[in-house]
Amino acid sequence: MNRFFAVVAIFLVSIIATPFVVQAQAIGFDNEVTILTIPEYPKPFETMTLKARSFSTDLDIAQFNWIVNGKTYKQGTGVKDISVTMGKPGTLTVVSVVIKTKNGQTTTQTFSFRPADVTLLWEADTYKPPFYRGHTTAAFGSTFRITAIPEFFDKKGVRMNPKDLVYTWKKNYEIVGEASGYGKDSFITTKTGYLDEDENISVEVSSPRESVIGSTHVTISPTTPKVLFYENNPALGVLFNKELGGSVNTDASSIDLFTAPFGMSQSNRNNPINIDWSSGNTSLTDFLSKRFITIDNRLNLVPLSVQFQSTKKLLQSATGQIVVSFTKSNE
Repeated sequence: MNRFFAVVAIFLVSIIATPFVVQAQAIGFDNEVTILTIPEYPKPFETMTLKARSFSTDLDIAQFNWIVNGKTYKQGTGVKDISVTMGKPGTLTVVSVVIKTKNGQTTTQTFSFRPADVTLLWEADTYKPPFYRGHTTAAFGSTFRITAIPEFFDKKGVRMNPKDLVYTWKKNYEIVGEASGYGKDSFITTKTGYLDEDENISVEVSSPRESVIGSTHVTISPTTPKVLFYENNPALGVLFNKELGGSVNTDASSIDLFTAPFGMSQSNRNNPINIDWSSGNTSLTDFLSKRFITIDNRLNLVPLSVQFQSTKKLLQSATGQIVVSFTKSNE
């Protein structure tokens, strides 16, 4: 990967695009009745549930009249809960409820919802082969960037500029103050744990002018880097279209191999990576710190090992082994 934050086959978190906590929003009715809305921030086309609750009034015998967008939606005795499906992004849904309690008191409350959607993209600074059809993986100590793509619309149906919104980022449920604020639609962070723990990244996006709020989260799990082997063809270069796996057979008298530490942070001035080759118990010092190696049929069926070790990120290492089978005898 030539650029740290090159756009990859996006790891869209549409399947994780529900609010990071499914919780309820409480709104008081004359200190007697509370309406809960679940989820707190409904998304486009999502079904939201409204629940009437009270500790002082028996709502099971109260009369309810639920009105959605000016039309009676559901009514009757003890109809405390309803489910309403939101419209497309930016579409206003107005829900009113009229409750007549057993003591004859009538209370009315109106709620307005304009659903908004947020998608998160993330990419680590780790290595992946060219043309790799997949997402980079996060390793212990790797750095990754998370970007929020909000789908917010104003009252006129015009999509809002992401830089005009306010972003509140949380990492492992704690607000990241320096990354949050007006127009801050992305931030860079590092895997902090030394155990096999996930990183929970969430964002709440809001438009103060339009009173629109959306949220989402993504869980980033650390993985162990692994070594990939490829043939370095003299005429075609490195054949990244075919990983060699743990063994390769050739009818040539020698073969050039290229190896890569998939999932390790990129090697650079700030993160040097040591590369050690060995055959059996013998260190191949001629190829120290080299990703290319040439072996001939004298090493037929002898395991060839390579180890990558970051000198700055001590928890990042990868070891690979390959066996080459030569069909041509040594001349």
